[in-house]
Amino acid sequence: MADPTRVQSILTATTVRVGSDVGCLTDPNFKGICNAPLQSTRHFRFKYLFMDINNGVQTINGYQLSGVTTINGNPSSTIDTWPGRRSGGMIVLTSILSTLVFIILFAYVVGFIFSIVNETPRNRGKRHDTQSLPVLPNPARDR
Repeated sequence: MADPTRVQSILTATTVRVGSDVGCLTDPNFKGICNAPLQSTRHFRFKYLFMDINNGVQTINGYQLSGVTTINGNPSSTIDTWPGRRSGGMIVLTSILSTLVFIILFAYVVGFIFSIVNETPRNRGKRHDTQSLPVLPNPARDR
């Protein structure tokens, strides 16, 4: 098993990023291999190399692709943004309204939770001990 601490150094030493060097295109005195961005409408073939490190022995196996053809990209102004183009003001207004709806919803949820936590016990009426009093005869009524 390979040492995990060496993985990054191996990847840095063996990985090539295609099109990562634009300095060779702008320097007229550049000598050497230029790793410039790929040109459009051209066919390119790549060969991937897989490196296996076991017990200190490095074996490299290659795999060649049939090829990749690059295409021209569309300018951003030609992309359809149906249903109509969005202006900067519309985007700002939508962002503000969305934020406002979120704040109102959040305040509603907080208020609902606060009302549940601080709920007072329900008033179920007062209970009193009743006393039975004997009915006394009314002397004024008996006459």
